[in-house]
Amino acid sequence: MTHIYKSTGMTKKINVQKGEKLVLLPHYIGSLKYFEKLLPTLKDTYRVQFLFIPRTEKEHFAKEMIEYSTAKGYPYSLITRLRVPLWVKRIPVLADILILLDGRRKFRRFLDDSQLQKIICVNDKSPYLNLLFWEAKKRGVQTLLLQWATSTVKGEDKNTKPTSLRAKVYDGLFYFLLKHLLQCPYRKNRTVGRGLIENFGVFNQQSYDTFRNAGVPEEKLTIVGSADFDRAYQTLALLTKNVGARNAAAEDYAIDTKKTNIAIFSTPFYTKDITILSKQEQLAYFSHIIDIIRSVFSESEADILFKIHPAEDITLYGPLSHRGVKLYDKHTENEKLIFFAHLYICHHSTTNLIPIAMGKDVILLNLLKLKLAKGIEECFSIKKFIDDEREFRQLLADFKRGTLHKQYENPERLFTENSLANIMSWISYH
Repeated sequence: MTHIYKSTGMTKKINVQKGEKLVLLPHYIGSLKYFEKLLPTLKDTYRVQFLFIPRTEKEHFAKEMIEYSTAKGYPYSLITRLRVPLWVKRIPVLADILILLDGRRKFRRFLDDSQLQKIICVNDKSPYLNLLFWEAKKRGVQTLLLQWATSTVKGEDKNTKPTSLRAKVYDGLFYFLLKHLLQCPYRKNRTVGRGLIENFGVFNQQSYDTFRNAGVPEEKLTIVGSADFDRAYQTLALLTKNVGARNAAAEDYAIDTKKTNIAIFSTPFYTKDITILSKQEQLAYFSHIIDIIRSVFSESEADILFKIHPAEDITLYGPLSHRGVKLYDKHTENEKLIFFAHLYICHHSTTNLIPIAMGKDVILLNLLKLKLAKGIEECFSIKKFIDDEREFRQLLADFKRGTLHKQYENPERLFTENSLANIMSWISYH
């Protein structure tokens, strides 16, 4: 099969033998479901399988991915991390080096497959993963990093504490041993794309500039877009034109098309990347947001469509369901739910790009006044995140009157046309 990939004016033909193995490396169910959107096209060319590498403290993420893949019939491999005794953990660096030595042995065994051609991942900041990439490179296996979520490169370090002298000494010893004992030339890095990964496909020019300015070598970067862009456009076109498909989707999601529908997409502040709330505080926080909405829209006027984040369990939000709130689990198709939303409310989520692509009214919040929200407005072309409750209530009132001004501008610069085709060509090119 011949693929043609165009980049910076160059055209290159790539011959791919069907049956070559391609490995997708997600880190939790959210990135797995993004990769899932690529599977139908990838499987036309490659033998595709998932690779799961659970972190000790997040093993439930791997368990969920395994259960999901098993139910779907997706092939996968699992590389478990070494568990070290407590007394070993008390010896500086020793536990981490033992884990890496064990990992190298397992990686080499996994990579000892002549048909394995490519590994595609979503993160290259971990020394453990970079040891995999280094071993892959030595065997001629291509390593690719695919942007699947918006990046907070500019705000990544704003909520971290200053590095202590002890931590600096620890890091110095750890990376010295990583380089000289394991022969892996990886240095500590907080920015995606600056690890040992060979190629990095990003959403758009804004992402390209952001990562380049953060120190990612320009020769690694290629603008490919996002599969979500195509899905948003396709869903909008289908449900707008096809009455049967629209009615079926409305029935599937229990949408009352005669009422105003306000979608809230949850951002978890108690798990995953940001842990500043307890579970009960998370519930109370979103309950308060619903209180504000209900002060403007009664239950008879509007339904609230509450979609949980993929890292969450829907049972946490059970108490919300008696207030005209419809709960949607992590397997809900975001594009379909957002299609029926007249107003979309969220925080700093990549999903925000879907309603913007569809031209929806949006209000993006930062009521917790997180520092990371500052400087990433450009990721969504929004004027600002709303961090004042009175302003939030006023915007809701404006929306009710039909006078809400679009909260984003020049959104076309965010979206790359023919993203899925671009991604497939990029994968085949490298």
